[in-house]
Amino acid sequence: MVLLLTETGYSMLVKSFTDDLAWDVQRQLVKSYFAKPATLADPMASLSPEHRALVALLFESSAIKAQQAAHAAELAAQAESIKRIEANQIAAVASVQSFTALGYSLFRDLGLSKIELGKLGRKATALSKARGITVDQVGDGRYGRVGSYHISVLDDALIAISN
Repeated sequence: MVLLLTETGYSMLVKSFTDDLAWDVQRQLVKSYFAKPATLADPMASLSPEHRALVALLFESSAIKAQQAAHAAELAAQAESIKRIEANQIAAVASVQSFTALGYSLFRDLGLSKIELGKLGRKATALSKARGITVDQVGDGRYGRVGSYHISVLDDALIAISN
């Protein structure tokens, strides 16, 4: 037969003894029970400075990798947003068939000067008349009314003035 006692149960039994040893055991139990738990030692304290630096670099590296993953996700979301905007812009432009000389220059990113825009407009007017295509007039804040030409005419006019 085996008898198991808890600390509390043993304390109750020991207290009933009157000799010095019993009281010493009782004191030790009470001190250990009410003693503050020892704080855990710093696990890094036992490491050499080189190892501590290596552990710090590993933690820093993982933090950087997490930041990079977050940035990559943000960039991917921005790229997807840009693709949607570009698709909408292409669809909108595809529905537009006429441009002014300046609008065409901006659309094609040509960066034409005022003189070149004048040449493009005059050539587009001549090509439109030769082809029987009506030149629409649109308001322009700087020049009053200006011609609006079909994109195919402007493409051909640009080739003609470039030669």
